[in-house]
Amino acid sequence: MNYAFGTLWGAWVLFWLAFARGNKDHELIGRGPYRLVRHPIYTGLLLAIFGTCLAGGRVWNLSVVVMAALLVIVKLKSEEALLTHQFPDAYSQYQRRVKTIIPFLY
Repeated sequence: MNYAFGTLWGAWVLFWLAFARGNKDHELIGRGPYRLVRHPIYTGLLLAIFGTCLAGGRVWNLSVVVMAALLVIVKLKSEEALLTHQFPDAYSQYQRRVKTIIPFLY
C-alpha cells in the first residue's frame, strides 16, 4: 500500500468521519499551540501527510497533500462555525488574533 494513501485514509477515519458538535462544558482554549494557530492538530496532520508524500518520492503524491488540505479546510470551516455559534464574542476576537492553520500566514 502506498504510504501517502494510508496516511490519508487514517486521517479520514480519525478526523473527517467525526462531526463537529458542541458540548455545554466546552472551554475556548487559547494557550499552548493554540496561541500560534487555531487548529494545531490539522497543522500537524498536514505536515505529516506532506512528509510522508515527500518520502514516497513520487511527484503525484503531492495530489494527496492537496486533497488532504482541501478536506481539512472543509472540516475546520464547520468547526469554526460551531465555535463562532458557541463563543460568539470570544471566538471572533480569537480569530482576529490567531491564524487558522499556518502560524503568521493563514
